[in-house]
Amino acid sequence: MKCWLLALAVLAACEENPSRLDDAFDSSPGQTLEERDWLELDKNGAPLDAHVDLLLLACDHTKNTPADIARRADALIAWMDARGSVRSAWLDTSYGVSQMYGLSIPQLVASRPGDDRLFEAGLYAAAQLRRNGIGVVDDIGAQFIVTKLMKLRPIAPPVADKYAPSDAEVFRVFASEAVTARRSSSEQAAAGRAISTEDNDYLALIRRFANAPTERAAFLAFLTKLQVEHPGTRVGWLMTTARRMFSSVDAYQRWLANRQTL
Repeated sequence: MKCWLLALAVLAACEENPSRLDDAFDSSPGQTLEERDWLELDKNGAPLDAHVDLLLLACDHTKNTPADIARRADALIAWMDARGSVRSAWLDTSYGVSQMYGLSIPQLVASRPGDDRLFEAGLYAAAQLRRNGIGVVDDIGAQFIVTKLMKLRPIAPPVADKYAPSDAEVFRVFASEAVTARRSSSEQAAAGRAISTEDNDYLALIRRFANAPTERAAFLAFLTKLQVEHPGTRVGWLMTTARRMFSSVDAYQRWLANRQTL
């Protein structure tokens, strides 16, 4: 299982060097036949109304000429207009794709500073990552997008209200993280790769979230209890992640409230 902690660091490190992600959508030569089969099934099993092809076109960082950027921006708007979604299933390349979302979408929005529809498409993409993505890795991409967009427009446009993150999305991301981690381990086992003790411990820990409360203070208290019961595990990272997510919810509300100070 790949380490979730790397995702945010990769986003920051790759921002100035997008070529590192040029092959994010390609199967790795080192993958087994079984892994390639699962990747193909994941692609073919995507919801027919997800319009993932438009999203992948919009986030293709290899196409970076002014004309390419214009076409990619149009594709992002078209994806929003079609009410497209993100991939919900886990697959190895999802890490690269999630990073591409976070890097590409703010770039596209910045290419047309006065385009309200493109700005909305960026907010829509972030909301889709939070609401339908594959767990913490997609939530990190969503936060990266929103942080960049808020800097582009310090005063939130009226349309921003309907894309506001919520505490309910935080609880959903943790449940999705658990499902994603379990699928990752199952695919490793099917490919004949050993699952580390650390990853097995993480699965046992994340399974506890099946009974986690869905109110902010109670959820944080639940995490504090886990920290006491399981010192030295990834629960410390889970607590940090939860606090970051709740802070993002609050930061977005402050951004919306800035309109009232005009």
